Order: sequence, then C-alpha cells, then structure tokens
Amino acid sequence: MPDFDVVVVGAGHNALVTAAYLAQAGYRVGVFERRKVPGGAVSTIDHEGFRFDLGGSAHILIRLTPVVDELELYKYGLEYLELDPLFHASDAQESWFVWRDPERTALELDQRYPGQGQAYRRFMRDWLPFGQAVKEAFLASPSPLNLGRKMVWGAGFGRDWQKRLPQILRPYGEVAREYFSEERVRAPLVWMAAQSGPPPSDPLSSPFLLWHPLYHVGGVARP
Repeated sequence: MPDFDVVVVGAGHNALVTAAYLAQAGYRVGVFERRKVPGGAVSTIDHEGFRFDLGGSAHILIRLTPVVDELELYKYGLEYLELDPLFHASDAQESWFVWRDPERTALELDQRYPGQGQAYRRFMRDWLPFGQAVKEAFLASPSPLNLGRKMVWGAGFGRDWQKRLPQILRPYGEVAREYFSEERVRAPLVWMAAQSGPPPSDPLSSPFLLWHPLYHVGGVARP
C-alpha cells in the first residue's frame, strides 16, 4: 500500500479539483472511487457506441474561477462549446430565451410579457453586486472574517443593506414573486435556482436565485 499524505474518498468533480491542487502543491495524494469511471456527475460514459455526459453538465460558476487555467485542463482535452442563448424556456403558448446579453434578454421579455423586461433590468441592477460578492467569497480563503468582508462590505449595497439583508434570508420563491408577476418568466428562473438543491419554499435559500446575474457575466458552456 503506497504511503499517502492525503487520501480523498470519492472521485466526484469537487474531490478531483481538491486532489489536483494538493498534488500540485507537492503532496502525495490517493483518490479512491468505487465506480469504474471518475468524475461523478460530470463524467463521460460510453454506452452502446454513444458517449454521454452523465449529469448533462454545463460549466457556469467554475468559469468565474481560475480552476480551469490553474489545473491546465485544456492540456487534458477540455474544449468548450459556448452557449448563446444561455437558457431556453417554453410552454405550449410561449417561449423566451436568456441571452448572454442581459439587455437583449430584457428586450425580448418586454416584447412577449410587457413589463417583465423592466423587472429583469431591476433584478439585474439590484442583485449583480451581490452576485459579484458571492463570486469573490468563493475565491477567498474560508473564514468568517473573509466571508463577512466579501458578502457584507463587498456586495455594494451601501445604505440599502438593511433593505437587502431580509431578502437574502428569505425563500427564493418569494423573492422571485416580488420581481416577476408573470409565472412563465418566474418559473424558469426558480427552476434554475432549484438545481442547487433546496426547494423555493426553504428559508435562507434566496442566494440560489440571486446569483442569477452571474450567468450573464461568465456565460454558460458545454464541456
């Protein structure tokens, strides 16, 4: 049995990123996975002559970090298909797109659902600073002091912080209803927030919706 400095149990994408950074730093790292294929939800599997991305993954928030460049993933075959539009929402009556350009998104919304484009602009204006603060918090060393610096002072709320803080503590379904009166606009945004786990009725879950403006900053790509 080799002698490891660090043993990582499970080879999902978060574990692999952690293990790769430890290895870069000179540690002897062992990664153990019970499945035949590493990568967890972002692994690619072969099945009956076809290749499948097991989790149907899109790269979004990772593109706002230095992970891809620092681990030199392009050397190992990573290629991106840039998406624009980023998302598509449709039902039996209507469809609309979230474009990389938020103004183009707002204009399309106003054409289909009058007033909802203006609501989208207000949502972006109110919460883009918060999204940027979330990004900076992700990149900071994890400590209460750093989290406070990035999320409280870095969110750019200024005198509005007393108004914004209660919204951050609420369920994201409620916050979505405050901004968007049209359910066919609100539902896709809530659906995207739900991909992170909690249902729209959970308290303290609004950040999963409020970082939506970051999609326009970093874009969305298929690996």
